[in-house]
Amino acid sequence: MYQKPTLLSRDHLLFGFNHFVVLFPEGVSNLRSWFFSAAFWLGRSTFIVFWLHFMFKIPGLLLHLPFFSPEVFAVNIWLPSLGDYFLMVLFLVFWLFNFTDGLSIDKLKEDGLLPRKIIAALLLLFVASLFLLVNYFIEILIYNSTISFSLNKIIGITTQSIVGILSVGLLLFGVLYLVIKIIDEAAEDFTFLQLTGFLLAITIFLGVIQFIAIQKVSFFVLLFFLVATELAALFSKKYLRKIALSYLILFVSLASVYSLVIFYHIVNLKEKESQKLFAVTLVAERDPAAEEFLTKIEKQMQNDPAIISLLIQNEDPREYIERAYFSGYFRKYIFEIYVCNSVDSLIIQPESQNVPCMSFMDGMIQDMGVQISGTNFYFMDNMNGRISYTGKIHFQMPNNHEGVAIYIDLDSDLLFEGIGFPELLIDKSITRSENYRKFSYAKYYGGELTDKFGDFNYNLYIDSYRPDDKEFTSLKLESYEHLIYHTRENNYVIVSRKILTFVDYLISFPYLFVFYFLIVLIMKIIGTRKFLSGKFKFDLKFKIQVAIISIVFVSLLVVALATIFHNVEQYKTKHRDDLNEKMKSISEEIEMRLETKDEISPELVDWLFIELTKLSNIFRTDINIYGVDGNLLASSRVEIFQRGLVSTRMNSLAFYEIFQNYQYDNYFQPEKIGELSYLSVYKPIVNNQGQILGTINLPYFISQDKYSQEISTFIVAFINLYVLLLLASIVIAVFISNQITRPLVVIQENLQKMQLGKHNAPIYYRRNDEIGSLVKEYNKKVDELAVSADLLARSERESAWREMAKQIAHEIKNPLTPMKLNIQHLQRARGRGKEYNEYIERVTSILIEQIDTLSNIATEFSNFAQIPNARNQVFELAGQMKK
Repeated sequence: MYQKPTLLSRDHLLFGFNHFVVLFPEGVSNLRSWFFSAAFWLGRSTFIVFWLHFMFKIPGLLLHLPFFSPEVFAVNIWLPSLGDYFLMVLFLVFWLFNFTDGLSIDKLKEDGLLPRKIIAALLLLFVASLFLLVNYFIEILIYNSTISFSLNKIIGITTQSIVGILSVGLLLFGVLYLVIKIIDEAAEDFTFLQLTGFLLAITIFLGVIQFIAIQKVSFFVLLFFLVATELAALFSKKYLRKIALSYLILFVSLASVYSLVIFYHIVNLKEKESQKLFAVTLVAERDPAAEEFLTKIEKQMQNDPAIISLLIQNEDPREYIERAYFSGYFRKYIFEIYVCNSVDSLIIQPESQNVPCMSFMDGMIQDMGVQISGTNFYFMDNMNGRISYTGKIHFQMPNNHEGVAIYIDLDSDLLFEGIGFPELLIDKSITRSENYRKFSYAKYYGGELTDKFGDFNYNLYIDSYRPDDKEFTSLKLESYEHLIYHTRENNYVIVSRKILTFVDYLISFPYLFVFYFLIVLIMKIIGTRKFLSGKFKFDLKFKIQVAIISIVFVSLLVVALATIFHNVEQYKTKHRDDLNEKMKSISEEIEMRLETKDEISPELVDWLFIELTKLSNIFRTDINIYGVDGNLLASSRVEIFQRGLVSTRMNSLAFYEIFQNYQYDNYFQPEKIGELSYLSVYKPIVNNQGQILGTINLPYFISQDKYSQEISTFIVAFINLYVLLLLASIVIAVFISNQITRPLVVIQENLQKMQLGKHNAPIYYRRNDEIGSLVKEYNKKVDELAVSADLLARSERESAWREMAKQIAHEIKNPLTPMKLNIQHLQRARGRGKEYNEYIERVTSILIEQIDTLSNIATEFSNFAQIPNARNQVFELAGQMKK
């Protein structure tokens, strides 16, 4: 059995909040982490705003919005409405996104004492716990609301449904964003296999903790966490930097699949419980609309002089009472009337026992009757598989002081399939619950079918379903799940609901994917700093994708609108023709009886009431007859006029067309009762002398619900098809844009790698198109660049040779100058004896040294070497100066 999610009480939350405010700063200071400190203050500020809203109702304007009403969702004082839940989601997601943006393992490592792997492990365990928390909030939303999350029935989706699905999407994308960031940060510390093993360990650990704590394991959310982290680990960082559209599609698809699984899983659990409750309710089912009408009928009958007159004359009042009071809504009931005085008796079958009438009927009411408040009508809890009512209306008679009691017995007709009853005639507070549309059901009394409702075709005998002696038995048959409720003896109630199929998931997926995709795209565009600063530029790939998707979307929208408009017109024409045929048949039946009459007399009016009831059941439409003055004469649905919903006067436009313009063909007139629009057709009743006796009117609101259902089914089918095509166009657009821009990306990468003087590889592209021409030009420029590089290198070498020659000439001149000076000095010092010889020695050594230098320069030059590098050595400057 599924356990309903619960939230902590306000006292628990206040205690936790105070504990969080007081003790967490100490932990933050111990960690010495700016990141945790900033995350804490942001979280506390968010929580304070959230707390002020609930405690002091700030701002008060929100309380006047319908979203802040507990009508569709409420849990406790902290989450009393859908609007409050949405605010809580916004605060949580805001904190989560800011927490993620500031996350850095390197910074945490600098601030703390833990190694990178331990920090990454703790973060992954934290985000896995967040997945469980998010799943918990999603379960709370679905289980404690009346919001429709069945996307396979798109016509039932409301504004509240959109807010609920948006809340779920924000929660999921918040934790997915955190997962991607953590995996991106931790990818350098783990291999893929190591990360996979660690994630499996975390998943198993949390599953065991859940089982120990609450004896329940959230397999879906743990699997979702595992798949999300594995996918994030498979993609490189470049996807994170660019946030490619294909990358978004992958994670949006993952979130959509998980959302559908969790939606339908919890909805299925809720419907199982509703199915069981509905089966129990059907055992003692009552008809609130009938009880409301019986209250008014009793007052009218007690003050009806015609009934008293018939009783005084000892005439049977049955025909009059049935025609006057039970010919409308109560046509779905078997009508019996017993007129009893103190001496009358009844014969009870099958024993043919003769019993006093009054005492027997009063005893039956006392044993099985449940009085309808303020009336003498009773709901009969006789467990016969029908809805039964018995009423006692007492009349005082002038010649009988004990009076006469009229007992009216109503039993719902077995397998009645009448023409229905307009919802506008019944107060919305007493209309049947949504379960009557959600489920099909059948009642078996004594093993035989006595009542059924819905689309499923039930067998006549309960034995064909082979029920056992258990109170509740579940059975799957013909794409339905049947709950068989054994009430007592051989009495059973079967409540059936359709089982979700793969087609339902397939229909639902495109709606959710497109909705989530738009949310993520808008968040991505708005959250981009370049976009906020006005410097955001759309690349070619994005423009191609937008162009393709826009063209497909506009084309599909135009085709869809044209198709839907055409088919709606076809449906209108079809129902108009159907109404035309009904009018033709009904008018022929009535005119055959009135063709010899000069006017519609009161006797004919009584006949018309009876005849219109029969024709209404045969042709499944309401019928009204108006006189030549435009006043109502007879109707098969007199309750509408009695309750003042419709005037007893004929429509003025129709009256003008028939009696002033002499419109003898069917005249169609759109009419409206409250918010119910319907088509009405008028036709004059003409006798064999060509005289107009009155007007027949067929208001087609009886089939309006069926007509609306047909239109809705058709429109939903087209929406399903076109949303699926739109989803396919998005995928195709991404594929085509990638194929078109891939060569451009290759060209861009090659241009980035291109370097002068090195080998630049050409691009290979086989297709002969514009991109092929661009690639050819690129390859041609690569070849030209190689030639230009050779010429430039040769020019540089020649320039280098020239520079080298200048440098060598300069270097050669440097030793020649001291050589020349020394030789000249030697010439002047010639013939000075011993000094001369010493001078000769000194000069020759210098000359030899300079000549060696020139020889080395020549050698280096001949070997294509560079100018000799300076040779650093230590010497005595004074000694060198003396030389």
